[in-house]
Amino acid sequence: MKTLITNSILIFLMHSLFAQATYDTVSLGNGYANQAWYQLQSGNTTTVAKNTWDIAFATGGMSSTIWINSAADVELWRFPNGSTSDWASLTDTAGISTWQQLYNSEETWAVGAFSQTADPNDDFDLGWGTYSMVTHYVTGDSLYVIKAADGTYKKLWIDQLASGSYTFRFANLDGTNDVNTSLVKGDFAGKNFGYYSLVDEDEADLEPISDEWELFFGQYITFIPSPYLVTGVLANAGVEIAKAYPVANPDEISDFENFTFSEMINTIGWDWKSFNQTTFSFELQDSLAFFVKTRADSVWRIQFTGFEGTSSGGNFIFAKENLGPFEEEPADTNTVSIRDFSEKLPKIKTYPNPASGSNITLLLDGSDFSGNAVLSIHSLNGAMLHQEQIFVDGGFQQNNINISNLAAGAYVLQLGNESFRIQQKLIIQ
Repeated sequence: MKTLITNSILIFLMHSLFAQATYDTVSLGNGYANQAWYQLQSGNTTTVAKNTWDIAFATGGMSSTIWINSAADVELWRFPNGSTSDWASLTDTAGISTWQQLYNSEETWAVGAFSQTADPNDDFDLGWGTYSMVTHYVTGDSLYVIKAADGTYKKLWIDQLASGSYTFRFANLDGTNDVNTSLVKGDFAGKNFGYYSLVDEDEADLEPISDEWELFFGQYITFIPSPYLVTGVLANAGVEIAKAYPVANPDEISDFENFTFSEMINTIGWDWKSFNQTTFSFELQDSLAFFVKTRADSVWRIQFTGFEGTSSGGNFIFAKENLGPFEEEPADTNTVSIRDFSEKLPKIKTYPNPASGSNITLLLDGSDFSGNAVLSIHSLNGAMLHQEQIFVDGGFQQNNINISNLAAGAYVLQLGNESFRIQQKLIIQ
C-alpha cells in the first residue's frame, strides 16, 4: 500500500508541474486566406497566405513525393496520351474531363498527388518517375496539366530527382514562357517541404523547422465520397494523436495511456465541427478531446471550444494542457536509446505505399549500420501480423516483403533489434 500511495503522490505532483489548461486561437482569416503551422509548447504560429505556392517537394533524405496546393484550388491531371517525348504536342486541355485527376493523401505526408499513379506491381514506380537501383536517381516519365493558384493552366514535367535536387519544366499550354528550373532539398534543411510558385516562378521557404511545430491548420481535400475541400487540422510527421470519444469530462481527462495513438495525419481532421443550416453557425462535437504526443514524447490534451468560419476570421479556438511525458515502458539501461543512436540508424522506405498488391519492397540504407534486425508488421492496436529476420549489410539494399495475408487497412512496419527500433506507417488498399 505504501508503494501505491507513493506512486499516486508522484503522479499527482508531476501532473501539477505541467498543469493548467491555457486557451489559444489560430486564425486563418476571412475566406480561410491563410494556412498555419503551430507549436504547442510555445504557442508560436507561422502563418502564410495559402495562395503563395502551387507545388511542394518533400525534402527528407529518401523522400520523393510532391504535393499540390489544394487549398489554393490547384488541380492536377496526368496527361494520358503520350510520354515525356510528347511535350511539344501537349497544347490544350481537350478531353481533360476524362483524364485521371490526382489528389494528395489526407492520411500521410509521404504520398502527394504526383505519387498517386504509382504502379502497385512495380516497386520502383514512384508515380511521377522511376527509381534506379544503379544511379539512385528518380527519372520522370509522365507529363501533367496543372491549374495553378491564379487559375491558369500549364503543362508540367518533373524531369528528375538526382543528388538531392529536383529538376522540372513548365510552360503555358501554347508553349510560351517555357521554364526549366530546380529545387534543392538542402536549401530547406530540417523542413518537410520546399515550396514553389508556378505563378511567381520562384521557390518559397514557408514552413518552420519540423521540430518546431506539431499541428497544421488549413484546408485540404477529403473524400465524402467525392473530393471535397474541408478546413481542419493535420499533424506533423512523427507526431501521434489519440481521439478520446465519448468521454464525460473532455476538459479534465488525462489517462492518455488508455487510448490508441495513431500516426495518421488527419486523426484530428475536420469533422469535430459541423455547420448548422438553421443558425448559420458552427457546432462542436461534444464529449471529445484529443491527445497529441509530440516528437519530444510529451502529451498534450487538446479540446476545441469554438470555431468561427470563413466570414468570421477562420478562427480555431481551443484549450490545451501539457499532461507530461509519455512512457510506454521503463527504460532499459543496457540498451542504447534511439535518440543517442539516431546518427547510425538505418533508413527505411517502403514502395509502393499505399500498397495494393501482394508484395512491397523495403528500401534500406544501412550505410552506417551492419547487423541482424527483425522486420515486423503490426496492426494499430499492437498485434504482430508478420515477422522475419533481415541482415543489414552496411549498404543500400532492397527486400521484398509478402503482404498477401494482410487485409486492407493501416499498419505499422517496424525494423529493430536489441539496440534500436524504427517505424513507418504502411497503408494497404
